[in-house]
Amino acid sequence: MKRIINFIGIGFCMLMLVQSCTKEISEETIGLNGTAQGTLTDSLGNCKNSLVNGRYVIDTTLTDSNYVIANVNFTVTGKYKIYSDTVNGMWFLDSGYVLATGPTTVKLKGRGTPLLPGSSDFVLSFGNSKCKFTITTLGPNNGSSCLDYLPTTANGYITYNLIGNFSGAINDTLRATISASTFINSGKTFYSYLTTPYIGANYYAKEPGTYYTIGTPEFEYIAIYDTIVTPAGGRTPTILYPYLKDNVSPTSAGASWTTDSLRAGILNRTTSTYSYGWARLKITILSTGGSASFLGTTYTNIIQVKREMQFKPDSGGSSASFAPLISGVLSYAKGIGLVDQVINVAPNQTQSVTIKKFNGL
Repeated sequence: MKRIINFIGIGFCMLMLVQSCTKEISEETIGLNGTAQGTLTDSLGNCKNSLVNGRYVIDTTLTDSNYVIANVNFTVTGKYKIYSDTVNGMWFLDSGYVLATGPTTVKLKGRGTPLLPGSSDFVLSFGNSKCKFTITTLGPNNGSSCLDYLPTTANGYITYNLIGNFSGAINDTLRATISASTFINSGKTFYSYLTTPYIGANYYAKEPGTYYTIGTPEFEYIAIYDTIVTPAGGRTPTILYPYLKDNVSPTSAGASWTTDSLRAGILNRTTSTYSYGWARLKITILSTGGSASFLGTTYTNIIQVKREMQFKPDSGGSSASFAPLISGVLSYAKGIGLVDQVINVAPNQTQSVTIKKFNGL
């Protein structure tokens, strides 16, 4: 905010009024001396999240709507300067005078013009304290050179935040990197998305209007079934199925389909026994052409898809039928692919995979 406090003629009452506000920070102040001190981290030394605001588009100069809200804990009042480094033609800065100690937020205004699409990491500095935040710059196709919903450029990558009660030793971030190697299956060229920090891979192919994957009938990067039944002397089975269509509307006849099925098992953790049966997916196009914001970045040309895991237990005999098990909503952005996945794992409990940054797509 811009505010000049005139201490001449206002006196002590105005000073008390300013101090009674929630640790108000002035961008410009006349006649006040001293240097503020503080930190961008919490008491454990962990960086606090910065909130990025605005839309960042290549060759478009930043305006007042482009700013970052940083969390600061001031320990000494006085003049302060909080700033970022310059990355991809942009930087962020705020200076002024703080009148009270303690935790507060500071608005750093953006300056410059983004040069290249993709995600850029900035280092925010205040005294000896440094923290990072990420800006995603967009262009045609959400900042990607890809013209559809499956990038295939080798070494391009997407980093996701994993949020929710994930089981097992899983990190809070996941990076999917496109491999340079491909393979042919059923006449389709498949590209490998290799995941780290734990080793894994997802496989994707595309034909005009339709996108395919090879795997189990579950969700992207998340395994739900406790076991996939392997035939005696065989390999763990997978199925090839279309996971997305970009040439149908939600009301068209081809907007919903089911995959082939394979045998899977679900563990009853109370009895330590498995319930076996047949597993498949029902996939439905929910919407097309929309836009949505994820972790501060707005993406366009989004297709939303519902995945419903269906299971037919052996215990039901010949009368058993496929029934819903777990469902989720996936969002795919043009030029990028998967940008968000929210799985309803239990009542009032979700797990999500949400795009954080990307490069080289």
